[in-house]
Amino acid sequence: PQKANAIYNPLNLKGSFWETGELYQKKDNALPSDPDELLPSLISAVNALESCNDIAIEGRFEDLSRQLRGGTISESQIRLRGYALLDLLPDKDDSKAAYLAGERFRVFLIQFANLDRMVEAAARQAKIDGGAVETLGLAVIAPLSAANEVARISAEPNMGKDPRISVIAALGGTTKALKAFTKAAEEALKEGDAKME
Repeated sequence: PQKANAIYNPLNLKGSFWETGELYQKKDNALPSDPDELLPSLISAVNALESCNDIAIEGRFEDLSRQLRGGTISESQIRLRGYALLDLLPDKDDSKAAYLAGERFRVFLIQFANLDRMVEAAARQAKIDGGAVETLGLAVIAPLSAANEVARISAEPNMGKDPRISVIAALGGTTKALKAFTKAAEEALKEGDAKME
């Protein structure tokens, strides 16, 4: 049934135009053109990833998924800012440090995609299980902070079934990859500044 004064929408399309009759105006979210502004925003993304550890430990995978998809972390903004920072690196075609930063960012993107996939799978499994997480207690997981230690434990036969272990390992790897990128980009910027002097 058509509502009075509603815009004719025979295909039942959703969106700004169909709901308001006004053309969509894209918001201008211009990225900073100064590396000194881009780098701190990426470092704050590292801190946001680290803050997600508690959510993963508690097994709240849907909450974690929401955080990774624009809650405290926006993969699209990290991607845009990372590529913008790479474009601003001095001597980006000739510098070994700039090349390393580019490779580290590529590794981060792969790690983030892996993390997102694992969190989604864990959230689906939690719905199937009725929200019950396997028998591994939080007291065992909480003290483990290093991603390497979690990866070692997840290889043990009795502990590999808890999805929290896999998600925590992926989150640690993703955080480590983003830290490595920001460090490599910072070194490339310093190298470029040193060449200019």
